Amino acid sequence: MRIYYLALLFSGLGWLQAQPASQLSADQVAAMEATLQEDPGDRVTRSRLLMHYATAQRSSPSQETILARRKHILWFVEIAPESPYAGMGSTWIDAAMAPKDPEGRKAVIQAWREVAAREHLPGDAYANSLRYLSTEDPALAVQTVRRALADPRLSKMGYWNAGKAIAAVILGATSLMLGESMSAAEPARSEAAPAQEARKILAESTAPGFLGAAVRALSNGQSMLRARKVESTVDADSLIEPVLARWAVRDRNDAMPFWVTMEVLQRRADAERIKERKLDLWTKAFEAGEMARKRGGEPDAGMARNQVQVAFEAGMHDKAVAYGTALLASPGTGSTQGQNVHDVNCWLGSIALQRGDKAAALRHLAEAAKSAGSPALGSFGPDFQLARDLASAGERDAVIAYLEGVRKFWKSGQGKLDDWMASLREGLVPSFNRFASPKTDRQKLVGKPAPVIPALATVGGERWDLAAHKGKIVLVDFWATWCVPCRQQMPALSAFYKAHKDEGFEMIGLSSGEDPEVVKSFLAKNPVSYPMAVAPDGVVNAYEAHTLPSAFWVNREGVVVAVDVGAGPDTEGELKRRWNQVKSGSLPQSRVVAVSGENSALQVIQRQQPGFTEEARKAGVNAALKVRMVVDVDGVPRDLKVERGAGFGLDERALATIADWRFKPAYRVGKPVATTTTVEVAFRTAGTMAMSRLLLDAPAGASRPVLERGRVPEPRSAGVFTVAFAVDETGGVEFVKASPEDTEWAAAAREALEKWHFQPARLGNAAVAVKATLEVTSSRR
Repeated sequence: MRIYYLALLFSGLGWLQAQPASQLSADQVAAMEATLQEDPGDRVTRSRLLMHYATAQRSSPSQETILARRKHILWFVEIAPESPYAGMGSTWIDAAMAPKDPEGRKAVIQAWREVAAREHLPGDAYANSLRYLSTEDPALAVQTVRRALADPRLSKMGYWNAGKAIAAVILGATSLMLGESMSAAEPARSEAAPAQEARKILAESTAPGFLGAAVRALSNGQSMLRARKVESTVDADSLIEPVLARWAVRDRNDAMPFWVTMEVLQRRADAERIKERKLDLWTKAFEAGEMARKRGGEPDAGMARNQVQVAFEAGMHDKAVAYGTALLASPGTGSTQGQNVHDVNCWLGSIALQRGDKAAALRHLAEAAKSAGSPALGSFGPDFQLARDLASAGERDAVIAYLEGVRKFWKSGQGKLDDWMASLREGLVPSFNRFASPKTDRQKLVGKPAPVIPALATVGGERWDLAAHKGKIVLVDFWATWCVPCRQQMPALSAFYKAHKDEGFEMIGLSSGEDPEVVKSFLAKNPVSYPMAVAPDGVVNAYEAHTLPSAFWVNREGVVVAVDVGAGPDTEGELKRRWNQVKSGSLPQSRVVAVSGENSALQVIQRQQPGFTEEARKAGVNAALKVRMVVDVDGVPRDLKVERGAGFGLDERALATIADWRFKPAYRVGKPVATTTTVEVAFRTAGTMAMSRLLLDAPAGASRPVLERGRVPEPRSAGVFTVAFAVDETGGVEFVKASPEDTEWAAAAREALEKWHFQPARLGNAAVAVKATLEVTSSRR
């Protein structure tokens, strides 16, 4: 996948580099237009104006903007068709722009036709014209390619664009993305005369630059069309293989055919879903890379990175380590360096982890976090496999530190990074799905009909449909083969299903984001009693199951009544408690008890109940808290502050939820006024009457410790009971004092705290100790 993402991005670098020009003021635009009146040949000024007009036309086009842009595009095409500015994205009136300027599109296409008809053209004029003609006039594009290949003055860019144009015509492309990747095609075009002529050129040509570009573009284009589910009648692989074979035989001292073969096979392996075929493709790609080296071909830094990945995926780990170590010693420059430092360290870290050397894996993860980034990493984010595996192995602190490093270059993923780090601090393992929406809250599904799970084929070959089990209690469990907590709780889930399947209980295990063959192979070695299937992306997203394991309990009416995230040490006990709660209808719930303030006319018009946190649920917490705030004249709350807290993450949950409330503002003398308001929230767990709160005395600026395991002890008599303790840098608990002392409560509190464990508090990158007090108020008599 990384290969064609890079091609996609690099093709638009001219646009990206000139983006500041899009911020021109009206006075600057007028001054630059005046400059061109005096010096029409000032190409730099004209190109900056083009960037400005292209941005304006996309956002809020005026007729003046459209006509000005068209004028400057036509100047470049007619006067300077060979210039690099004529080939930039800002000189294109593409499919998205065409409805805003159909006349301009026709004029520009006709201008390029006239350029292509000229008797003498410099190489880059061929290149620039072919970017348009390949989709707008395939027949003329083919003629222009023939002319270009016969011209001894053809530039490197000319060969490159000629190859891409031939690929576009063969695939029947009707549009390109940033002039590189096919985003639409018509099967009829791929069968038409121009496409047949393009195939003939591909079969006859001996120009290495042209062949390399054509083969790469065919492979890239077909992959992009498949990814967009665009139908194509072309089997690009059957066209590519004979070209590569002919090229390799003819140019026996040229390593490039084998480097290109490796790249093409790499892309095919990325797209392959069947495990055995995927491994075979990775192995063939590895062999192609080895053959290139035997021919004396030293790869450039980008191709060297591809070879490290190919060796890693093919299981040739010694080679991957050797090539990767050499590449890290000289990782290239600029964005290539950033990509190499990150990716190679992640692959070498994964190899170390597979070999049982966790310390080396952690070192590589830390080195990957030092990457300066690249266009691809900045747009799509990195592959988080190593981070996910280390988090699953319990190295959550190291993964949090890595994500902080990723934050520097993955600007579009800030929300996801925040969510993942929050999950890790709660002792959970996120799935690291780069395409999931950030700030998910699974608890919001509680009380609502369960999202649809369509009929799925189970690993056992049966069909499973959620709607078919209405009238039963259903447990929907999202998991993955890589998730250690998921694997650890599977025996308990299997035993629980066997014990209760005849009591109106049904269950489905849904593997999240995995290859069906991988799941099938895993379950063959680790069988379970309950049905298993692979979850479609739509189902994972509907349930927002991006932290694993995630379990959703659905009652007999088809309503989600509880969500359990993560796996504790007592899966059997948790399942038993939850089963009894769902059967009886007595589930943990939160309730807004009161909204009051200095002005009784204040009304809530939009609100959501603050849900339980995982640590509060697992700890069996009953609690009440109060939030004080100011409701502004527009009905939006501000200056929120917890007046009486509960701890266990409930304070933060309440603040975040109430901040999204909206009010009908209070009025005084006919005008809206700001008013101070308090909101009281009660959190209730079935089976206990005691009210709890956890008070923490953390150093200034430190995060709070997050309870991973442990339940709140319940006093046997009425009164207020406390226990003071400390959470050390490892998350362990040290008992200090219980009050009243020398009582049954003190003994019970000490025994309970011995089982507690926290994700430790952190101040910067260091874990710190925190003093804490648990207060329990009981009305028991």
